[in-house]
Amino acid sequence: MKTRKSRGPIWSPCSQKSMLAERDLQIALDKCRIHIAYQERRIAELKKTSAGQTNTVIHGASAAIQHGLNRTLTDIAERERELQEFKRKGKSLVEQIAALSLTPKQAAERRRLQSSLASLAQERFRQDEAINATMGKLFGLLGCRARKSAQMAEIAAKLEFAPDVDLDGSRYVALTSVLFQDALAQSREWLNWFLGQEKEKQEHVIGETWVVIPETLASSGVFRPRESVMLTKRQAASLPSAETQAHPMSPAEAEASVLPPKPQQADDFPIQGFPVRGLTS
Repeated sequence: MKTRKSRGPIWSPCSQKSMLAERDLQIALDKCRIHIAYQERRIAELKKTSAGQTNTVIHGASAAIQHGLNRTLTDIAERERELQEFKRKGKSLVEQIAALSLTPKQAAERRRLQSSLASLAQERFRQDEAINATMGKLFGLLGCRARKSAQMAEIAAKLEFAPDVDLDGSRYVALTSVLFQDALAQSREWLNWFLGQEKEKQEHVIGETWVVIPETLASSGVFRPRESVMLTKRQAASLPSAETQAHPMSPAEAEASVLPPKPQQADDFPIQGFPVRGLTS
């Protein structure tokens, strides 16, 4: 009977650096899509307006109506040009996001390096265990020396030595104070965290904003809005509270956040590398 090969550890498929780059590109893409949706809606509205103006002109109208139709057609042409610019920008952003994905060869190399890093961390922990054992022996020797020094002081007092006699009892006191008996526990806690092997993880749903926590081999530490993730109590405590997270934008707020307020007596101003008109027009 064949035994199923156990699955190895699952490391983070991408780095925090690339995830942060994706976050910035995605935010820009979301804003670009707001522009596109707005311009498409305005163009549809203007075309409906122009149809009515055209019908009025056909049946005879004043020069003012003809002038209004010309302005509407110019506005449509200008917005269609801007729409194409936004679509090109959006396509570029999508391509940049896609370029962040690793090729199979790059992914394999990343896993190899992650495995090497994990092995080194585990080997270092074994050295920490040896150091801890040596420290335990040294701590015992220092305790034995301290007891000998106390006995010497007791006898010296009976011999009527001066209270401040130098019995060399404090030579290793400073060394005793720096030997932490919980050093190995701290090393084990760090190793479990870095390898993503902490116990008692719980499911948490990220709020309305991107969240960044320290990166480990198991996780990039970058979480998307409303993403469901498994976190320890300590990690969950570091997440922004619901009160501090920005509330979800309404469509009107999202549109207003993309462009600055439209200047008075001006219909065009530069934004994202090319001139566009305000969303409030």
